[in-house]
This record gives sequence, C-alpha cells and structure tokens, in this order.
Amino acid sequence: VEMIKEYVSKYALVTVVPGENEMEALALGALRILRGEEEPKEFRVGC
Repeated sequence: VEMIKEYVSKYALVTVVPGENEMEALALGALRILRGEEEPKEFRVGC
C-alpha cells in the first residue's frame, strides 16, 4: 500500500481506508456453523 501511495500521491491526494474485515466475517460465519446456530449453504458455479 505504501509503495502505491507514494507513486500516486505525486498526482493526487491519497487516502487509505481500512478494509471491511472480510477475514473476521469469514471466521465468525464459520463459528456460527460450528456452533449449530446457522446451516451451511452450498453455492455452485456454472450450474
């Protein structure tokens, strides 16, 4: 991120915004499945 910020900041103001906590959301979803609080869903590609 810093390398990109350094390069782009020559041309425009750069603001880095934190992510949306994807890894935490995945972990909490898996925990809900393991605790039996939620049923797992199956998604198929190309069906």
